[in-house]
Amino acid sequence: MPSQVVASDTGQPGLVQSVALEFAKARRKHLWLASLGLLAFQFAWLVAGASNTVRHNPDFDGILYMLPQLNAIVLPLLCAIVASTVTDVENRANMWKLLLTMEDARRVVAAKWAACLLILAVVVGVQTAGVAAVAYGIGFQQNLPGPALLARYALSTFVVCAMLITIVQAVCLATANQFAPMIVGVGLCFLGLFIAYLPPVFSWFVPSAYFFVCRLVDGAYDASQHMRFWAAPFPAAGLAVCVAVTVAAFIASRRAFAAREL
Repeated sequence: MPSQVVASDTGQPGLVQSVALEFAKARRKHLWLASLGLLAFQFAWLVAGASNTVRHNPDFDGILYMLPQLNAIVLPLLCAIVASTVTDVENRANMWKLLLTMEDARRVVAAKWAACLLILAVVVGVQTAGVAAVAYGIGFQQNLPGPALLARYALSTFVVCAMLITIVQAVCLATANQFAPMIVGVGLCFLGLFIAYLPPVFSWFVPSAYFFVCRLVDGAYDASQHMRFWAAPFPAAGLAVCVAVTVAAFIASRRAFAAREL
């Protein structure tokens, strides 16, 4: 296949064909099963927390406040699994030289990145639907999320996940040892979890902590030690940082991979 963009019989660009090929290569990797398994774990945790919360306070803001912590624990690991699985197809069989004699290296990287983003888009969509189901099905009565708030949640979560998976994919492409990206994913999980106990300024320096930076609801204990919640402002600065890091990491990793001696 030439390195230029090739149109299929249906007029689709070559990148679409390349992304479809990535999914075909990963079809026996049980990637969707692993993604749904982690989502089911998070959803079970969310339902358990919601069921306990609604008995004491029917305000859904408490669940929205808890969601970034769940995401910081689960989603970095999911990003590591997805990026590692998509890249491991060539790493395990040492097929990079064979593949790159037929296709441009930059397009290979772009196709793998796009495949990972599509998987994350599905995961975030399913997760957002689960959040709505919990909000309207458990018995909450106050501050139920509307379509606009759910859309903002999906956007913020996807943008942070895109940044994480771009960083992890850069690690995957830099080394043939796919244990390395899993270490990065687990490390991001722990950092994202424990950064919540530090002053908020530290969250700007940890990629997985951007789930907190881009949260929908803020909260704090008042003088009577009751948790009070309020709507967080739209995280324009946090989303801008995520997009900038994503673009920079993608461009840098693609250039490094294209120049790499295999």
